[in-house]
Amino acid sequence: MKLSPKPSLENAFKSLIRYRLLLPIIIATFITMIAIIIMEGRVLNSQQERFNTSIGYTTEAFIQYATNELTEVAHAVTRDPNTPDQALLDTQQGMHEYFDTIYLISKDGQIKALAPLDERYLNFDMSRQ
Repeated sequence: MKLSPKPSLENAFKSLIRYRLLLPIIIATFITMIAIIIMEGRVLNSQQERFNTSIGYTTEAFIQYATNELTEVAHAVTRDPNTPDQALLDTQQGMHEYFDTIYLISKDGQIKALAPLDERYLNFDMSRQ
């Protein structure tokens, strides 16, 4: 007949930690990880919304400013539509980085002026574009 060894205090302590504390620690760790994941998701969502709003405002400002510049050019050109001022177009195009080229197209669809000036394109038919 074999006698079972009496649990020592050290074995009892290890057993207590292993079986009575291990499960609560695992549960607490799991709950903490879930909470961190949820909070991080909310933070990322908030950051993405702020970024999208910022891009929207920047795009709107860009389009509004470019529209104002084109309106200014259109008003200046309509004062005397027969002789478009090349210096005005060159100045407007050179002052702002919004436009690589500005075309002044007649009602018939022909290029009457452009900035920067390239004479190859003058009187070019753009009516089917």
